[in-house]
Amino acid sequence: MALNMAAQMAAQMAAQMAAQMAAQMAAQMAAQMAAQMAAQMAAQMAAQMAAQMAAQMAAQMAAQMDVKNRFINRATLSYFLRN
Repeated sequence: MALNMAAQMAAQMAAQMAAQMAAQMAAQMAAQMAAQMAAQMAAQMAAQMAAQMAAQMAAQMAAQMDVKNRFINRATLSYFLRN
């Protein structure tokens, strides 16, 4: 009788430990996956924003340079044509 109870308790403890370990592993994996996804999303967003900002700045600079060049060309042309 006592042997039976001991075996039952041992089986229960083993089952409990296995369940606990499985739950812990699942929680750890879920946390790791969530952290990885969050980091990936943040990196992607940052890269996208940086690329967008760089493209915008380049376009702005090109437009500014174009305006300056046109203005200078017109001014020099009119100056030379006058003289």
